[in-house]
Amino acid sequence: MKKKKNNIKVLSQGAALRFLLTRVFDALNTVEGAMVKIKDPIEYLKRLEFHKNSKNYEDYFF
Repeated sequence: MKKKKNNIKVLSQGAALRFLLTRVFDALNTVEGAMVKIKDPIEYLKRLEFHKNSKNYEDYFF
């Protein structure tokens, strides 16, 4: 069970990175005239930084 808990850091980093890259890609490759709302990718950069700095799974639970 502890091994599964320790994997939360890697999984969370992957998810944050995926959303960060998607938002950056969308911001840089918006088609002219598209009805797309560009969302701020910095939000996920901050999340990625949190995941990078977390020590273990206990940092994720209050």
